[in-house]
Amino acid sequence: MSLSRREFMKQVGIALASLVLTNCKGRGDRSRDQTITCYTVVPDLPTPDPNAAGQQTGILTNAVQSGDVDPEIARRAQAAIARERLRACWLGLEGIAQRAQDDPDGAEQEKLALEAEHRAALDALVPLAELRAAVADDVQVAFEAAAYHVWRANAPITCYEPVLIDYTPTSSQQLTAQAAVLAEMADDGAIEKDVVAQAQAAIERDIAFLSLSQEEIQTLYQEITEGSIDGSIPSFDEMALEVTPEAVEAAQFLVGLLLKE
Repeated sequence: MSLSRREFMKQVGIALASLVLTNCKGRGDRSRDQTITCYTVVPDLPTPDPNAAGQQTGILTNAVQSGDVDPEIARRAQAAIARERLRACWLGLEGIAQRAQDDPDGAEQEKLALEAEHRAALDALVPLAELRAAVADDVQVAFEAAAYHVWRANAPITCYEPVLIDYTPTSSQQLTAQAAVLAEMADDGAIEKDVVAQAQAAIERDIAFLSLSQEEIQTLYQEITEGSIDGSIPSFDEMALEVTPEAVEAAQFLVGLLLKE
């Protein structure tokens, strides 16, 4: 059964009202610069289902095509939906940690599902011009490394397979810890600039390392071994590591995402 125009626009309103970035509407000619004014959300609208992001996006797309919603406002709404999906994935890592202790196989399947959802949300942001494709790839690498670390560290199985040098567990653990700190700061409302700056710098290094290919990692390990005069191996924080512009952008994106900026 098709929706009446009134019901259709009510659903559009629900989708928009559920997002912080869409509590504003454009006013004026769409071909010119918009003046943004905020509106009050109607209180008797039902609470949107947080799992209905795909449906909300479809409603917004249909509304744009019908000419009822300004394209820029709809783009911002779609971007906000995708960001919320991403943040939910990072916050969902806690659930994987808990489940992995009793059901490692089930937790692994949950991990794979979160990784797929995270990738899909990133793919939604790229065509919206919110994120470059190369940066989205780095963000995905970071999430998959964090998810694997959380699952592996909590499942009652053998720990990471030991090798002569392996900074991967260290970088994954640090990235996961920094993400947890940022998310907690956002929830508490206590944003400390020094802590945020330190977290971003650490995440930049983590992403830079995790984004290396196996060949690049082997070359790096060889340089470390051959360059050691006394045979000592530097810690991950002491290791000379080139941080790419994509890693910097990815870290900035993650910090903003986790801090709800």
